[in-house]
Amino acid sequence: MANQLGKDLGTGRLGAPPPGAGEKFSGTNDGDLQSAQVYVKPTDNVVFVNADDTTIAVILPEASASRFQVVTIKWANTPDDSGQVDITAGVDGTGLIEDQFGEVVDTGITLGEAQEYITLVSDGEIWWNIGTNAAGSVSNTALAPMAANTIKGNATAFETSPQNLTGTQAGKIISGDSLNSETVPATTLTVTTAGDTDGDYSFDFELNIAQANTQVSFEPNGGTSNLKSFSAEWTVGVGRRTDWKLANNAGPINFDVGDKIYGRAYLRAKSGRVRYFELIAYADIATDDRLVICGVWTDTATNLTSFVVRASVASGFGAASFLRVMKIPTTN
Repeated sequence: MANQLGKDLGTGRLGAPPPGAGEKFSGTNDGDLQSAQVYVKPTDNVVFVNADDTTIAVILPEASASRFQVVTIKWANTPDDSGQVDITAGVDGTGLIEDQFGEVVDTGITLGEAQEYITLVSDGEIWWNIGTNAAGSVSNTALAPMAANTIKGNATAFETSPQNLTGTQAGKIISGDSLNSETVPATTLTVTTAGDTDGDYSFDFELNIAQANTQVSFEPNGGTSNLKSFSAEWTVGVGRRTDWKLANNAGPINFDVGDKIYGRAYLRAKSGRVRYFELIAYADIATDDRLVICGVWTDTATNLTSFVVRASVASGFGAASFLRVMKIPTTN
């Protein structure tokens, strides 16, 4: 039907344009137009072009004037028709467009086969190709290829999947150097970080205590220098400290064999500022409790290169303990 509409409306005519479509012709709208140019308005989203035995120029508005506009341009002739459709952007025809082959050009692109179409979206600077096909049914859409892990246009990506920041396997749970939930007990659980590059971090952990009288501390770069905090056991009280240990007003909590601690933490990681830290956890112990740490790392110059959860007793963390980290990208 689209093909017939294109023929009925004449060469260069918009087939079934939306209300107020931005066509511009040299003749009158009488079904026998022979204009070689079709101007697309920022409000248009589908353009059918009859390019039977001739060349029709479809001119997109400046990308800067049409941010977020999505427009599909389709050569609506029957497959045996000749001609072509030339697509440019901007009044001077040099606006940037991504062609059918993934190349950004300033010379325009061509639909060279009847029934070929292309769908473009403006990001305010460039018209990006988000769908195209050589000919035939619209249902045969093939997205333009993109390199893995790339973003085209103006966009911000937030990485939310758990990451092993040493780069060995995305989403891997790290417990110590190479421990996992099947390993023997360990004294420390460590993840490698790059605070000045990555930004901030969220940590997720489960600690299964394997030794009596085990205290638990959280340590940026594996140390306790320049740390301040208030640590609380909800039923006992708050204690001011110079470390990030799970504690109450009476001091660090001594956990027993079989105790379990489940929690999450946030750390502002980039240097150049005081690094804020907060943690909340549920302790599955003899008297179940909620544990909290709210503190700062006052060292503003040192890059965060690791984050350590440490047991005060050797092999204090039992099998199935884990620590994992998620990046929260920030730019400043």
